[in-house]
Amino acid sequence: MPSRTLYSVNLALDELVTNVILYGYEEGSEKEIAVKLETTKDGLVASVADEAKPFNPLNVAAPDLKAPLEERQLGGLGIHLVRSLMDHVSYKREKGKNVLTIRKRIR
Repeated sequence: MPSRTLYSVNLALDELVTNVILYGYEEGSEKEIAVKLETTKDGLVASVADEAKPFNPLNVAAPDLKAPLEERQLGGLGIHLVRSLMDHVSYKREKGKNVLTIRKRIR
């Protein structure tokens, strides 16, 4: 697997898992976050499944990157980064869990 592909997937997964930990769970709660990685003939597929409250990050509006920093709304930059790095991002709520799947093709 090319290091460029691994770097992009690692950065995206770091952002997704960090967001679940910081915003999906109450402090001190013990919940499971499952990360699954699969190689395909043309890339890498990863999924993050968590037991946090239902939340589809794909519904978050894209941040206004042209606005001055002091005028920007909080939130949305992480999922924007993930969308920018990945070739495909999808969300589903399944069996009481949020499941976010990302795909990166080898280039």
